[in-house]
Amino acid sequence: MQKYSLNVFSENPQLSNHCVVYLVSIKLQTEAMQKIAISSNLSESVFVEEKPHCFSCRIFSPKQEMTSCTHAMLAASYVHSKKLNNMNKPILFQGKPLSYDVNGNSIVLSIARLEEKNIDVNLGNQYSHPIFESAKQWAARTSSGYKRLMLEFASLKDVMALSSSSLAEVDQLIPDVESYFVYCSLGNSGNEFYGRMFAPKLGICEDPVNGNSCIALFSLQRIKKPDVLKITFVQNKGAKFTIEEKLGELFLSANCFESN
Repeated sequence: MQKYSLNVFSENPQLSNHCVVYLVSIKLQTEAMQKIAISSNLSESVFVEEKPHCFSCRIFSPKQEMTSCTHAMLAASYVHSKKLNNMNKPILFQGKPLSYDVNGNSIVLSIARLEEKNIDVNLGNQYSHPIFESAKQWAARTSSGYKRLMLEFASLKDVMALSSSSLAEVDQLIPDVESYFVYCSLGNSGNEFYGRMFAPKLGICEDPVNGNSCIALFSLQRIKKPDVLKITFVQNKGAKFTIEEKLGELFLSANCFESN
């Protein structure tokens, strides 16, 4: 089984979201892939299997198989472009081909906007807890059907003050929330944000860089400010990527590097 180690979003391992992509030579059972994902000790691990007419990938967190994960999709696309011999075969995730363009270490991935029906801005203070009290709350419905609680704070200091351990304690009291994205605007333009993502239920204390949460935030911003077509997201003290809408389609632009 060939293994590819990648730094997604940044060449600097301390800023990136590390991902491992396994090229499976023999068919693995789900239980075997889950065990490998646990031993990898990463937010997500990707397993790519070659089939007669395509490559098929599956993504696992340390606790379960994932139905959506942007950073792992970027890693799988990069390996498909750079390492797999038959580019005539598309790479599929959840039965759909990944559409991307790779130029050197830059990768642009076609993504889907979160539908408005999956955004709930009328939470009020439904999730009441001292660590949330100064944040504006709204929720995004994830592909698994659970909520991602989005918490907008007034300052970067407030965002950085949260600890993964305190959020994990609160998480035990909130059964219908799968993950948390805490963020703030950088400046007043509304086109740059800093964020952090936590998902204790998925075995992810803190995801170094998370794409799906930013897709949700971009989708909300487009509803609130239709003239905003491009947003930059900063996470993990410096990793950056952009989401941009062009002719009605969404594209996430990031960097991907092989690690030793």
